[in-house]
Amino acid sequence: HVQKLVMLMADIQRHSACSMAILSGNGGFEQQVNALRRKINARISYLQGSPDLADVVDPAEWEAVVSEWRVVGYGWRRDHLLHNFELHSHLIDKIAGIVKTTGRWIMRSGNYSDYIAGLHLSHAFFEYLFSRGIVQIEVMGKLRGLGAHVASTGADEAMLSRLGYLAACAVEEHAAY
Repeated sequence: HVQKLVMLMADIQRHSACSMAILSGNGGFEQQVNALRRKINARISYLQGSPDLADVVDPAEWEAVVSEWRVVGYGWRRDHLLHNFELHSHLIDKIAGIVKTTGRWIMRSGNYSDYIAGLHLSHAFFEYLFSRGIVQIEVMGKLRGLGAHVASTGADEAMLSRLGYLAACAVEEHAAY
């Protein structure tokens, strides 16, 4: 399930970028955003249909993700760009938290060892990935997305403030490791 959750998170990140572009006036992303919405819905349906999802993911957390996707995935066109960015980011953070918890649970259970041995990946790599890596990657992605928007369209005080906050988060995450 971890791989499926990471793929869902990546698709929602792309949906965030495309919806921000559309809200900025670039209609060239309409096909992509519609295709991503269908893909995200299919991923969510697949995960919801998995009988063992509740074994590794808290059902209340999962239901919160599904509910937030309904709000974010279908209501974004009425949002201000920064609000759209924040709603997508919050949803991505929720999924990243589930991935982190699920991944660490799998590592502690020992269920990963055969797969990892086949890939020659170390336990330390996965410990890093599930403890800090996912968060660091997402903070950098947020910085990139909002930074690209600010660079191409300009920014108001709220966007510059959020960009400064994300930069501070990136420094903090880096220093913590």
